[in-house]
Amino acid sequence: MNIRTPHIAAVALLVVGILTPLAAADTPYNAPQRVILRAADDSAEALKKAIDSGLNVNATDDDYETALMKAADDGRRTAVRNLIAAGADVNLQDEDGETALMKAADEGYADIVQQLINAGANVNLRDEDGETALQKARKERHRRVVEILQQAAAR
Repeated sequence: MNIRTPHIAAVALLVVGILTPLAAADTPYNAPQRVILRAADDSAEALKKAIDSGLNVNATDDDYETALMKAADDGRRTAVRNLIAAGADVNLQDEDGETALMKAADEGYADIVQQLINAGANVNLRDEDGETALQKARKERHRRVVEILQQAAAR
């Protein structure tokens, strides 16, 4: 399957049965992101099929959020691991300047924070308010996340 338009590729994946139908259509994700996230949760093989079909693992929604950012924010460990393995850019920033690392730090997902750092996430990027992942973790009192970020030389 060689489809270049992400929305058509998403529909094609569902039609040919590579992925099971997605739950509620009222999720905040756009179609390619839902397919990428579902594939990332299912298996590395399903994610590879989604990417091979033409879906961009770094596709963004209207707020410039990627599937990796959404997975990190939702605590979806398997999806984060599979998206990183598929080449997701760990340092992309959304319209507010937040990265996947900032989102995981803000929510207190220590294991995801560690995965992102291991994948090369810049621990000192700042969002539009000038906050870093470390500042977000401190504000929310996520001690383990603060420790991980400090070990990675976060400021």
